[in-house]
Amino acid sequence: MAKGFSGSRIKSWFQYRCERKVRFELSTNDELAAVPVVKDIRQASWAALGTAYEARVVRRLGREQGVRTPVTPREPLDEKVTAAFLRGLIQVPYVAQANLTPRSVPRFLAGTGLTLNRNLPDLIRRAKDDGGDGHLFTVIDVKATRRATAFHKTQVAFYVRVLEELLRELDASAPTGATLDPFGEIWRIPDDGTAEGDAWEAERFRPRAIPSPGGRVLQ
Repeated sequence: MAKGFSGSRIKSWFQYRCERKVRFELSTNDELAAVPVVKDIRQASWAALGTAYEARVVRRLGREQGVRTPVTPREPLDEKVTAAFLRGLIQVPYVAQANLTPRSVPRFLAGTGLTLNRNLPDLIRRAKDDGGDGHLFTVIDVKATRRATAFHKTQVAFYVRVLEELLRELDASAPTGATLDPFGEIWRIPDDGTAEGDAWEAERFRPRAIPSPGGRVLQ
């Protein structure tokens, strides 16, 4: 059975640098059943705080700008709804927990023996591109932190790669006119805010190296 991979696995590696943790997270149910592993299912207080902060931010964003959210809480947005948003058929600027599931194995996983688990970025924003005719998509992750770290940004970068593959598939069936934002965003607690609030501060960053016109790589 192929091992599932996701943005959260990428984040876990860069956050903890623990190969055993990553191997555990990549194990199949059959593999886990063959060894005496007892999983701690208690939710850490910091995880609960982060979930609550994200929910408040998304609710405020929905009131002020508009967000399409999943019908069932804690479940991803339906794949068909995700595709409709990416094609510009749903007239809201944001979706939450979009289900990024390409039909084929992404090219960057070819030959690795890995498949994709569900990849659910907190938010995707759709705006008009510079030409005014196409769609510009930005991947956003909401974090209850005061500093966007490298592992937060790496998780967003992985979501960008998966979104790129999904947009390519959609464009092959019906052109989407889509462009990926060269920047990703971490929405974090403002310097003068608290984790109990619903305000955020956006940190923009380049999720991958991009060649400049002179050939120099910009990070």
